[in-house]
Amino acid sequence: MEFTLRDTDIFDASLDKKIYQMVKDKLNFEENHQYELIIAFHVSSIRDIRQKDFFADYVESTLKFPKKKGEEIISDILSYQLEQVENVLSKYSVEIAASSIKGRNLEQENSIQIFLNDKGEIATKNKTAKVKSIMPDEEWIQKKISDFVNERYSEKFIKLLDAIGDKKILAEILDIEETEDLQKLYKAYVDAYGNFFESEEVAKKRGEKMARRVEEVFRKHGLIE
Repeated sequence: MEFTLRDTDIFDASLDKKIYQMVKDKLNFEENHQYELIIAFHVSSIRDIRQKDFFADYVESTLKFPKKKGEEIISDILSYQLEQVENVLSKYSVEIAASSIKGRNLEQENSIQIFLNDKGEIATKNKTAKVKSIMPDEEWIQKKISDFVNERYSEKFIKLLDAIGDKKILAEILDIEETEDLQKLYKAYVDAYGNFFESEEVAKKRGEKMARRVEEVFRKHGLIE
């Protein structure tokens, strides 16, 4: 479920209580269920001058290690607010299995979006480690990850193209219509063989599949015996 809290922001000291007051009457929490919590705030807040005062007044005393002069503090503020919201929900027996706080380009700067997703019944009485995510600027982080992954894909694709030396043959290997269009070839390669975050075992199987397909097409065209 999605909720929007207006006339507030990430530097609101009573944000946790406001969030609870908003969701408690609108959401019937199921007993023995676990939830995913997502808090979204306007990304402009990460450059707000108020962060220094908020950090000094509420966050600094909670840290195990003091911050060095000039060190970034916004991640500590976000972590603090996320924990405060989790704590107030847990007081009312709301089990949070995963939580995140993210800077987004919301329509209104002075607003907070809350997402609470029911993940079903708790599978075991033994508590598992909670998954937490702090993303001051979600779009920037996603772009950095995308750029990093695309760079790795591009390197592998170029090596493959250089090794084969023929775009038409490569198109056949990738099971697409004959083309000289590099963008189409690259997209087909990523769709068929690209998954940067897969396990070593799966990556090995993908590589073996590619090798078998290359051999099959090369034999068909008499490029190898």
